[in-house]
Amino acid sequence: MGTKVIRYGPNERLVIKNSPRQTNIYLSRKGYDKHDHIWIDKERGTIGARLDRSFKREPNSHTGCFLTTACVEYAGLPDNCAELETMRWFRDNFVRGLPEGDSLLTEYYAVAPLIVERIKSRPDAPEVFEQLLGSIRTAARLIESRQLPDALRICLTEFERLKEEYL
Repeated sequence: MGTKVIRYGPNERLVIKNSPRQTNIYLSRKGYDKHDHIWIDKERGTIGARLDRSFKREPNSHTGCFLTTACVEYAGLPDNCAELETMRWFRDNFVRGLPEGDSLLTEYYAVAPLIVERIKSRPDAPEVFEQLLGSIRTAARLIESRQLPDALRICLTEFERLKEEYL
């Protein structure tokens, strides 16, 4: 099983430790003693979390849109394409402001890199990314027309589906 370290941004990293029974995911930031911890109990099929509320990500950061980034990279689009810019705005200006926004984003930051890694290892990865990009584009259109709760519903439904399939 083992340990994998994924760096994103200049100061943040994910540490994923896999064992037969449990996956532990730590999100840490340089200069902080505390970290967020999410665990997935494979035997029980449960997810738990201990979130450090003092751990704040920088607003308007161009990191963290792991699934959208993987999809637009697959499609050959630039880092400043409309889909990524729209989803970043949505994350920073809507999701982050929700009462449960920090915990939603912490879970996303913790598990999305693992989901992307598992999709990339599949022979049908192009089809998976194409389907996911379609959902992202639907959400982006809703965001642009200010139907933010509907866009959130699409994003959360897709995220739950991906967690069930790839974790």
